[in-house]
Amino acid sequence: MASTSSLGSSSSASASQAATFYKDFNEIIQDLTTQTESVADVQGLSEILTRASSARAVLQASTSILPARDQETHQTALKRLLEGVEARRKHLHAGQAFSIPPEADHDAPKTGAIAATNKYKANGGFAFRRKAKPAPTTGSMLHSKSASPESHANAVATQLTDEDSGVRPMAPSSSKVAKQDDETLTSHLRVSSIQGRHIAMSDLRLHSTSHSIQEQEKDLHLLDLTDCLIDLRATSYDPEEPPKITQSAFAALQLRRLSRCILLLPRISGAVMLHDLHDCFIRVECGQFRMHTSSNNTILLRLHSSASVATIEQCKDISFGAQSQQTDEAVSTLIPGKEEPEVQVQDFDRPFVPIGNTSESWSVLMDQRRRNAERLSREVPPQDYRRRKNAPTIDAVGSITGEGANVDVRWLRKELASILPQPLTDATTQD
Repeated sequence: MASTSSLGSSSSASASQAATFYKDFNEIIQDLTTQTESVADVQGLSEILTRASSARAVLQASTSILPARDQETHQTALKRLLEGVEARRKHLHAGQAFSIPPEADHDAPKTGAIAATNKYKANGGFAFRRKAKPAPTTGSMLHSKSASPESHANAVATQLTDEDSGVRPMAPSSSKVAKQDDETLTSHLRVSSIQGRHIAMSDLRLHSTSHSIQEQEKDLHLLDLTDCLIDLRATSYDPEEPPKITQSAFAALQLRRLSRCILLLPRISGAVMLHDLHDCFIRVECGQFRMHTSSNNTILLRLHSSASVATIEQCKDISFGAQSQQTDEAVSTLIPGKEEPEVQVQDFDRPFVPIGNTSESWSVLMDQRRRNAERLSREVPPQDYRRRKNAPTIDAVGSITGEGANVDVRWLRKELASILPQPLTDATTQD
């Protein structure tokens, strides 16, 4: 029951409403807590988060009938639920047994909500953990497939460095990658430390004599890129042949320390995680989308499930638009007058803003900037991506070289200026 003292301070009608709200709200929290303890996959957690967001919106709308002490009690219960969801996510990802610890007597008033330990983020957000930065590696791209146990171990070590934040991006629970131990994860591909270049799917040597991209999805990491056009939607841009479309070429995608880049990406079967991106335009369809410590970016996004939610944390000036339905086409075609589903975004820095409502951190991509973003997505292959037929290919430890891989930086910055929510900054990515 709600506290007698707090209810007594309200009118009898308000006290009755507060008591009813207390009962109904706690039933919702307890139901979601039970679901969290038994949920079997990440998709189920997304649905729980959506319901938790709705509960938060109802709580926010009911403050006029709730005494301050009861409001605090309900907020604490909701926060602990979100922390429990994050705990469950980590255990699902690690494949470990899971149980929610009982609520401590000395903690907040007992409400039937789950308890949280101090190791989880206080505001209920998904924490982006960092490890000590490792020594830099040479070469612009590393292929993780190895021919010896020693090189295999090196690939695994690289995979667990700061560039991965210590945690692999989540893929669907059915993915073989998510179920493998760290020792068997060899599908890691990295492109790093490049400036002023085109990067296409045909540039990436994604297969050997015994393995191909169709046989095993890879994780792709794009790190420390500046003034680059990255178009991975098709395997070929030969003007004499139709584009060969790449579908679900990658299991997961990590983007770190990118500045003034245009990224036109294929369908990602799992998660896209973005850290320290500034002045970038990204077009992608994926299972999950998480952005951290980024600013002045425009995102055309489509999530596999309508129940999924894009999440941002420590971000500002992020503009989201729904990507068109034709995500498998190298050149997307929008149907005039057809409305695309809205992108659902959760701002972890503002936990009481309902999911889908804009905040100080993000806005909806609209009007001319949206049209410019859609035009760029359509026109890049035939008009601005004029590659030589035999343009150089990036080897496992080689760099992009040759005339066919250069990008017109002035053109790229002009396009970005017409799409981004704020003017371009002069800052470049950190070394």
